Amino acid sequence: RLPPPPGPPGHWLLGNLLDLGDPMRDPHLDLTLIDWVKQYGPVISFTVPIVGRFVVAGDPKLARQAVQTKNYPKSPTYGALLPFIGRRSMLVAEGEEWRVRRRTFNPGFDPQFLRNCISTVCARLTPLLDACERAAAERLPLPMHEAAIDFTADVIARVGFGENWGGTGLRADMLALQGQC
Repeated sequence: RLPPPPGPPGHWLLGNLLDLGDPMRDPHLDLTLIDWVKQYGPVISFTVPIVGRFVVAGDPKLARQAVQTKNYPKSPTYGALLPFIGRRSMLVAEGEEWRVRRRTFNPGFDPQFLRNCISTVCARLTPLLDACERAAAERLPLPMHEAAIDFTADVIARVGFGENWGGTGLRADMLALQGQC
């Protein structure tokens, strides 16, 4: 077993919890991690009580190698995510299951494919922006979570299936489709 990478010294009981700050007041954990990488080197570690040790690759090449070259075992804390992401999510997949899913999803992240999607995303954004402008003009609240779901579903339907849902609030249709899958 190797010693952990360097990192900020922590409290014997609280680890680095107090160093991470209050996420309600300062949600920029990334800035703290950047400072630690500058101070301790390209790979750092820190601890959080109950959760355990985190290892962070602050060098893009190392991070790429870590996520693309090898599927390292997932943290036991991923189990807490299962109610939100499901047991079949690529986030919790390991080994051969992860490799198969990664090959399946990779084409969707190809830079040329994404460049071709920009016009669709921009076009589908228009109904969302129109809804924001109408709500602002009428001084009415806009349920952004629902509007974002409509936008996302509309983009996925257009890019993935060639369907035009029109950004008209078809969450019920999306949920019905999800139930069929």
